[in-house]
Amino acid sequence: PTLGGLIVQDLSWRWIFLFKEPIGVAAVVAGLFLIPKLEGIGKPGQFDRWGYLTFAYGLSALIVVSAKGQKWHWDSYLVMILATSAVLSLALFAVIENEVANPLIDLRIFRCWPFVNSLLLIGVLLVMLFGVAYYIPQFMQNVQGLDAHNAGMVLLPLGLLMVVAVPVAGRLYDWIGPRWVALVGMLGSILGLSLLAGGIGPDMTRAHAAVWVMIAMMGGALGMMPIMTNGLSWLPPHLVGYGGAMNNVMQRAASALGVAVVGVIVSRSGAQLSADMGAMQNSVTLPQLRGADQSALLGVYTKTQNQVQAMADGDAFVITAWLAVLAALLVLMLKKPPLRTPPPVHIENDIPMGSALVSVGAPGGGGAAEQ
Repeated sequence: PTLGGLIVQDLSWRWIFLFKEPIGVAAVVAGLFLIPKLEGIGKPGQFDRWGYLTFAYGLSALIVVSAKGQKWHWDSYLVMILATSAVLSLALFAVIENEVANPLIDLRIFRCWPFVNSLLLIGVLLVMLFGVAYYIPQFMQNVQGLDAHNAGMVLLPLGLLMVVAVPVAGRLYDWIGPRWVALVGMLGSILGLSLLAGGIGPDMTRAHAAVWVMIAMMGGALGMMPIMTNGLSWLPPHLVGYGGAMNNVMQRAASALGVAVVGVIVSRSGAQLSADMGAMQNSVTLPQLRGADQSALLGVYTKTQNQVQAMADGDAFVITAWLAVLAALLVLMLKKPPLRTPPPVHIENDIPMGSALVSVGAPGGGGAAEQ
């Protein structure tokens, strides 16, 4: 977000997309020359195109519904058709995955509760992360009048925290396991979100916002890597690849849904607060402003809307704080997976034929062939 603010301020919003293209080209070229070719892994199975289509449509339709439901009205035919078709498409996806030889996602991963628990926690963390990282800069630009550069700089400490805390969390995971590392992060998120909910307002300083956001994201900084690693470690080896794919899906979906869901909360809360405060202002302020010029009326309206926006964002952060409380309870269920025993070694394949083979036979010489 900090880099995005610099680009938008000094260049153009189009450069948000354009500056990534040479990086993508460089990554493709590097991949062609640096990624080794794997020998002896067999031919890949046939691509699960019907599973891909049903899953892609169902997930996309749900995200569209969550993002546009408020604008299109939740009880409209378009929203209900999209929601129903999304559920049916995902149900069809589940049927297909149980029938094809090479499923897009092997649904047996959902039989492992520690992995499912990690998916739920990743979803909550991404909703918190993107909800806060999106709406704090929006508030500072729309209400406090900051430009994109200064609003982006508020999130710079958050980026620095991620750089430092993620590798530290990895070391702590190896040392004490996932539970206490993630729990400390979640408790920090509860505190930071509570501070944001109570302190957000037109007079909020950039220093306060930066510190509160950094504390609120402690759950993601300390918890994301241990939670994800721990969930995958519980899966049997042949399902780990599917688990990694599902982690990626959850991250992308939760980040999009986080912005959309928090937006719905802000919109609904803002509409109700605007109506309530408008009625109160009409009864108290307008009689005093009779005969005043339009600038005075505009000032009253602007001040009211800024207060409404601050209260609506505060309500959204209260709900995300409760999500963090739920995540903290799920974190208490985390535990390190048991150590896997190595596969048995068939030493008979390494023993040369002859007297050595006879020497490990059963007593009496009769079991040499079986051995």
